[in-house]
Parts: sequence; C-alpha cells; structure tokens
Amino acid sequence: MKVIAFDPGRTTGFVKMKFYGHNEPVIEQAGEIGFDNLTDKALRKLCECCDFFVMEDAVLTGTLNQDKVRQIQAIERLSFFWSTNGNTGVNWVQPEAKKLVKTKDVPKNINSKHAKDAYKILKAWVLKEEV
Repeated sequence: MKVIAFDPGRTTGFVKMKFYGHNEPVIEQAGEIGFDNLTDKALRKLCECCDFFVMEDAVLTGTLNQDKVRQIQAIERLSFFWSTNGNTGVNWVQPEAKKLVKTKDVPKNINSKHAKDAYKILKAWVLKEEV
C-alpha cells in the first residue's frame, strides 16, 4: 500500500511512503513543491500508484494573511486533483494531530521543514487509522 501525505501551503511538503504488511514502511520520496508548481502534471507524477491521500486540514483561526490564503488554495488544488482523477476521498488530519509525532522521530534523510511536517501528518494518520 502506498500513501502520500501533504503539508499544504505556499511551499507544500510531501512524503510518499510504501507499507509492506508488518514490515517497516519505506519512504519512497520526500520533498517540497512551490505553489506555482502544483500542476496536474507534477501531481500526477507525485501521486502515481498511491492508494491513500492524506492532507493536513486548514487552520481556521488567526489572521487571514497571504500565507493562509495560499494554504487554502493549495488545499483546494490538491483535493480537486485527487478527487477528479478517479480516486476516493482525502484523508484529513487536523493540524494539532501532527504534534503527536516528535521532530526527533522524523527520519534524518527528510531535510526540509515542510517535508518533515508532511511526515508528521502521515504518521498521525497512521496512528489514528492503526495502519
């Protein structure tokens, strides 16, 4: 089973992970993509062969600044792409849930801040779903 998780925003972090039954999951890809590069072509390549799509939900409190607007736009772009390409729904993770995963538990080969957050989102979903 392959899962891709996103930390949406001006710069969107992502992690694609493959689960092999009871064996340790393997990170296939992790990184960042800028908002202007969230194209269908880029997303099709990123999401290829993924079974589940996990994404942090929007933080609905605070000031509506440009970063918040970009976060909402990235969420819309990502969820629209997933749902219009023959896939089932998005698995939402509340922003506070990623606090369940400590930064020290993020693999060292995930270098960028946004990819680390995407990893935390994925692991929070795994804990909730007991994958």
